[in-house]
Amino acid sequence: MQRIIVAALSFLLFAQGKAQNNLQRPKLVVGIMVDQMRWDYLYRYYDRYAPNGGFKRMLNNGFSCENAMIPYTPTYTGCGHSSVYTGSVPAINGIAGNYWWDKEKCDLCIVPKTIP
Repeated sequence: MQRIIVAALSFLLFAQGKAQNNLQRPKLVVGIMVDQMRWDYLYRYYDRYAPNGGFKRMLNNGFSCENAMIPYTPTYTGCGHSSVYTGSVPAINGIAGNYWWDKEKCDLCIVPKTIP
Protein backbone atom coordinates (compact mmCIF):
# COMPACT_ATOMS: atom_id res chain seq x y z
CA MET A 1 0.00 0.00 0.00
CA GLN A 2 2.83 2.38 0.85
CA ARG A 3 4.46 1.71 -2.51
CA ILE A 4 1.27 2.70 -4.33
CA ILE A 5 0.98 5.94 -2.36
CA VAL A 6 4.64 6.79 -2.92
CA ALA A 7 4.33 6.00 -6.64
CA ALA A 8 1.18 8.13 -6.97
CA LEU A 9 2.75 11.08 -5.16
CA SER A 10 5.91 10.78 -7.24
CA PHE A 11 3.87 10.77 -10.44
CA LEU A 12 1.87 13.83 -9.36
CA LEU A 13 5.02 15.77 -8.48
CA PHE A 14 6.67 14.78 -11.76
CA ALA A 15 3.57 15.70 -13.80
CA GLN A 16 3.30 19.06 -12.06
CA GLY A 17 6.94 19.86 -12.77
CA LYS A 18 6.55 18.94 -16.46
CA ALA A 19 3.42 21.10 -16.79
CA GLN A 20 5.19 24.13 -15.33
CA ASN A 21 8.14 23.77 -17.71
CA ASN A 22 5.86 23.99 -20.76
CA LEU A 23 4.45 27.41 -19.91
CA GLN A 24 4.80 30.01 -22.61
CA ARG A 25 5.87 33.20 -20.94
CA PRO A 26 5.03 36.54 -22.52
CA LYS A 27 7.85 38.58 -24.03
CA LEU A 28 6.43 41.81 -22.64
CA VAL A 29 4.14 42.62 -19.74
CA VAL A 30 2.53 46.06 -19.64
CA GLY A 31 0.88 47.31 -16.49
CA ILE A 32 -1.41 50.32 -16.49
CA MET A 33 -2.61 52.01 -13.35
CA VAL A 34 -4.97 54.96 -13.18
CA ASP A 35 -5.06 56.78 -9.86
CA GLN A 36 -8.48 56.94 -8.23
CA MET A 37 -10.00 54.55 -10.80
CA ARG A 38 -11.78 51.56 -9.37
CA TRP A 39 -11.46 48.23 -11.16
CA ASP A 40 -15.21 47.97 -11.80
CA TYR A 41 -15.17 51.15 -13.93
CA LEU A 42 -13.58 49.10 -16.72
CA TYR A 43 -16.81 47.11 -17.00
CA ARG A 44 -19.27 49.84 -16.03
CA TYR A 45 -18.22 52.04 -18.95
CA TYR A 46 -17.45 49.20 -21.39
CA ASP A 47 -20.06 50.36 -23.92
CA ARG A 48 -18.41 53.81 -24.13
CA TYR A 49 -15.04 52.47 -25.33
CA ALA A 50 -14.16 52.48 -29.03
CA PRO A 51 -14.73 49.08 -30.70
CA ASN A 52 -11.04 48.81 -31.64
CA GLY A 53 -9.76 50.89 -28.73
CA GLY A 54 -7.20 50.06 -26.08
CA PHE A 55 -9.51 49.43 -23.11
CA LYS A 56 -11.61 46.87 -24.99
CA ARG A 57 -8.48 45.19 -26.33
CA MET A 58 -7.00 44.93 -22.83
CA LEU A 59 -10.23 43.57 -21.37
CA ASN A 60 -10.85 41.07 -24.18
CA ASN A 61 -7.28 39.90 -24.78
CA GLY A 62 -5.42 40.84 -21.62
CA PHE A 63 -5.43 39.96 -17.94
CA SER A 64 -7.19 41.92 -15.23
CA CYS A 65 -6.90 41.47 -11.47
CA GLU A 66 -10.34 42.24 -10.15
CA ASN A 67 -11.03 42.75 -6.49
CA ALA A 68 -7.39 42.22 -5.52
CA MET A 69 -6.17 43.73 -2.25
CA ILE A 70 -2.68 44.39 -0.96
CA PRO A 71 -2.94 46.04 2.46
CA TYR A 72 -0.24 48.71 2.47
CA THR A 73 0.24 51.96 4.32
CA PRO A 74 0.83 54.85 3.65
CA THR A 75 -1.54 55.25 0.73
CA TYR A 76 0.69 57.33 -1.54
CA THR A 77 1.05 56.78 -5.27
CA GLY A 78 4.61 55.43 -5.12
CA CYS A 79 3.80 52.96 -2.35
CA GLY A 80 0.66 51.76 -4.10
CA HIS A 81 2.24 51.22 -7.50
CA SER A 82 5.28 49.45 -6.09
CA SER A 83 3.05 47.24 -3.91
CA VAL A 84 0.90 46.21 -6.88
CA TYR A 85 3.82 45.49 -9.20
CA THR A 86 5.99 43.67 -6.65
CA GLY A 87 3.20 42.02 -4.64
CA SER A 88 4.82 43.15 -1.40
CA VAL A 89 4.28 45.91 1.14
CA PRO A 90 6.50 49.02 1.48
CA ALA A 91 8.40 47.52 4.41
CA ILE A 92 9.67 44.84 2.01
CA ASN A 93 9.91 46.61 -1.37
CA GLY A 94 11.51 49.73 0.13
CA ILE A 95 9.26 52.34 -1.52
CA ALA A 96 7.85 54.13 1.50
CA GLY A 97 6.56 57.32 -0.12
CA ASN A 98 6.56 59.65 -3.11
CA TYR A 99 9.65 61.51 -1.88
CA TRP A 100 13.00 60.41 -0.56
CA TRP A 101 15.17 61.57 2.30
CA ASP A 102 18.69 62.84 1.59
CA LYS A 103 20.77 61.93 4.66
CA GLU A 104 23.61 64.31 3.69
CA LYS A 105 21.39 67.33 3.30
CA CYS A 106 19.00 66.34 6.11
CA ASP A 107 16.22 67.79 4.04
CA LEU A 108 13.23 66.31 2.29
CA CYS A 109 13.96 66.27 -1.43
CA ILE A 110 11.02 66.78 -3.72
CA VAL A 111 12.34 64.84 -6.70
CA PRO A 112 11.32 61.42 -7.97
CA LYS A 113 13.18 58.49 -6.51
CA THR A 114 15.94 57.67 -9.00
CA ILE A 115 19.04 55.56 -8.98
CA PRO A 116 22.18 57.66 -9.67
